[in-house]
Amino acid sequence: PNRLISRQEFFTTLARMDGWQMNGPEVDEVLKAFADRDQVASYAKPYLAKLIKMGLVKGYNGRLWLDRPISRAEVAAMISRVLQAKKQ
Repeated sequence: PNRLISRQEFFTTLARMDGWQMNGPEVDEVLKAFADRDQVASYAKPYLAKLIKMGLVKGYNGRLWLDRPISRAEVAAMISRVLQAKKQ
């Protein structure tokens, strides 16, 4: 409970909560836009790809920075994007 959560862990948990998942060759196609795609854990790929495809995860400077802890500002931005996506 006292450990920081990584961006990858947060994104995966968020996608799993809503059942957002992508399968098949499209997963790698979506992830190839990011320089650090090889750092995406295999368990996270289907969830992260779906969030990217939905426009909820955008990365910055061509990277996803998945190993970094997620900031409060990033969590707030993600919650806002998820709420907007659910309205559509």
